[in-house]
Amino acid sequence: MDTQRKMYTFNHFYVMAEINMLKTEYHTPLLNINFMKKAFYIIPLLLVFISAAPVYAQDFTRSYVQDMRWGEDYNIYLTLTNDSGFVLKVDELYHPETLETGDGEETYTYYPVSLSGEFINELQQRLATQNQLEKTNQKSISYNTLWSSFHENLGGGWAHFVNCLLYSFETGNLHLNAPLMKRPQTNWRPVPVTESYLNTRKWEYYAPFDQGIAQREYRRRASENDLEDLRGVPQSFITLFMSTSQREYENLRAANASSLIAKIDLVKLLLGARYLGQAQISYVTTQALKSALDYSVYNLPSVILFDAFNAAVAMSLNETGYQVEYMLFTDEDSISDNEKSLRKQRILAIVENLNNQNRKTFENKLKTRYNEKANPS
Repeated sequence: MDTQRKMYTFNHFYVMAEINMLKTEYHTPLLNINFMKKAFYIIPLLLVFISAAPVYAQDFTRSYVQDMRWGEDYNIYLTLTNDSGFVLKVDELYHPETLETGDGEETYTYYPVSLSGEFINELQQRLATQNQLEKTNQKSISYNTLWSSFHENLGGGWAHFVNCLLYSFETGNLHLNAPLMKRPQTNWRPVPVTESYLNTRKWEYYAPFDQGIAQREYRRRASENDLEDLRGVPQSFITLFMSTSQREYENLRAANASSLIAKIDLVKLLLGARYLGQAQISYVTTQALKSALDYSVYNLPSVILFDAFNAAVAMSLNETGYQVEYMLFTDEDSISDNEKSLRKQRILAIVENLNNQNRKTFENKLKTRYNEKANPS
């Protein structure tokens, strides 16, 4: 990918490459160039990276949506508070599979949205405080589990966890085959032989890097109804992961298909999450933190399409979860003000419910995983 293309991003994490297209066009020995053209249609949103070294005193600022409107071409025209304008193609935007969860149901809901400026600023302040406390030996970071480490270092919950990991993979800050992720070569075997040893003895890395090995691990866990670590991962990610051979995975890596590789690697990392040691958890968390602090000053709010309400909703991710920044209805010229108000209330209620469910389920995961690590069977 040339230098200019690297300067662009599409809707932060999400490249809308449908699974049917993936199956028909890249299941070949060599990556089909027509697929590459479709999968890497990039909306020209300028991405300017800030320095990799965190500067805690400098506030992160981002322009917000000032106006959204539908064009005659059925695209969305965005105007930001800095007067810059962008065009978003509707068929490239994210459509949630479901909008609401049942009362009391423990589940996660993932939307590919950008981090808010407030979240980045709070993250910078939190990191500065943590560094100061560690220097004075008042606090040390726990790397007990991947989830608790993320929560303690980055704050937030499941949505922040997934989005930051995806962004880390996409930007090349996080690699499953990094030296710190490599398992030591040894002839040692536990006596008696443990289940974890039998499951991972052929792994070269702490997370299954080879597609064949990773897919066998997924099938084993699925047959044992043991996919808790993957709960909330979009089914499209799972389908992409399971339908990609090792050769196709290597072709995607060679083609710098970062968005697709990130989705696959996220699944593989979570398959290996329970086997990570403190050094590996520290590495993953550190790279995710670096990616978040390197976040683009000009990254746009993401637009999610709520088809049931004929609505395009500009959203971002703050400390508490998803936040709505702007709503636009396809039929707003033909509906009453009362109908607009009712739809807005419904959408806001749905987003609030999703945030509550994400938070509740993530808190339960933190408790469960911490207890499992602290009291291994």
